[in-house]
Amino acid sequence: MKFTVSQEARELHARALVVDMHHDTLLVHKLTGYDMTRRHRNPLPFSPLIWNSDLPRLLDGGVDVVGFGLVLSPFVIQPEKRAAVIFEQVSYFNDVARQHPDRLRLALSPKDITDSPHQVRGVLGIEGAHALAGRLEWVEMYYRMGVRYLTLSHFSANAACCPAMGWGANPKKGLTDFGREMVAECNRLGLILDLAHVNKRGFMEAAKLTRAPFIVSHTGFKGTVNSARNIDDEQLRAVADTQGVAGVIFAPSWTGGSWFSRAGGIADAIIYAMDKFGADYVGLGSDIDGFLWCLARGIRDVSDMPVITELLLRKGKKPDDILKVLGGNFLRVFRAVAAAAKSTATPLSSRE
Repeated sequence: MKFTVSQEARELHARALVVDMHHDTLLVHKLTGYDMTRRHRNPLPFSPLIWNSDLPRLLDGGVDVVGFGLVLSPFVIQPEKRAAVIFEQVSYFNDVARQHPDRLRLALSPKDITDSPHQVRGVLGIEGAHALAGRLEWVEMYYRMGVRYLTLSHFSANAACCPAMGWGANPKKGLTDFGREMVAECNRLGLILDLAHVNKRGFMEAAKLTRAPFIVSHTGFKGTVNSARNIDDEQLRAVADTQGVAGVIFAPSWTGGSWFSRAGGIADAIIYAMDKFGADYVGLGSDIDGFLWCLARGIRDVSDMPVITELLLRKGKKPDDILKVLGGNFLRVFRAVAAAAKSTATPLSSRE
């Protein structure tokens, strides 16, 4: 089904800073050669798996900022190859940004977001600490490469922690010593810590250790759907206590309870967090192009992002609160993380 978006919602969406904290479009390019500069269409019902985001449709959907995930298989063994896979995806993004400066820009700071209207601003994030190959100094290497958020885990255990679900999942294990050092190093550099995919014990430990706000770039909430992939109220409280933000995923099974749930489930998850903990701690993290079995009914692709604004208005949410959810909360976190970084800290490479 297709939702009708009112003029009020379109106007509110147009004046918002709209941030989607997680897309996997760069992975799709790596695997298939997908050209993110061209308009595509997913020809299959319910838009499964991929082909749901590109620059034309991001602009159609009024999306200003995208967290582009940099994804690496955990079975790539050689450390140099791990770095090469990340570098390949960063290089593709930079090539597109150079060729289309009117449409795409790399955001290295909050100022890059606020100074670049009418462009899609990309914030690059590594999905899983296995990309570090156990080398703490690589956090700074990736930061210098342009990465601005780091997800501690993906669907596999690594040297830092265990996932909430997937290979090596273990609810009894928290962060390793390496994982604790990673949290501190992200704080030092001003690199946003992302706790999506992390098991609860590791999540809560990282939330206690960090001295800057963190994000959960793409998740659902157990308060609406009891899935191992979703975070519970205690975790949501930790997000709020650290002034962070949790991005609501568009996978219908984790927001509506079924792969064929409607987009209203996404709005319900957002409203659950808003009503329970306030409008300052929830945002958008669609996971579009992340090989989701399908998108929620009513969301064909990223161009339908105004549907979320419409649904929140229909459910009586105040425009100022909706503006926070659409992107204001992420920008606040990005600014706070940058401010918390110690600009005069000794580089890791020069420490004894």
